[in-house]
Amino acid sequence: MKIAWTLEAEPLSPTVTRFATETRAAATSPEARRQFLRYWRKFGIGIVLIRLALLPALRREAERRWRPSA
Repeated sequence: MKIAWTLEAEPLSPTVTRFATETRAAATSPEARRQFLRYWRKFGIGIVLIRLALLPALRREAERRWRPSA
C-alpha cells in the first residue's frame, strides 16, 4: 500500500491563506487493498476526527507565527 498525505497552503491575499489537505492511497496488490479497506473501516472515522481536531491548533500556530509585512 502506498499512502501520501499532502498539506497545501495557498495565499489568496496578503492576509488570507487557503489551507487544504489531501490523502491518496494506492493498493500495490489485491491483498493490500483488502487489508487497507478492513483497516479503514475500523479506524477511518477516528483518523478523520483526529485530523479535524488538529486543524484549529494548526491555525492558531500559523496565526501566531504570521507577521504582517511593512
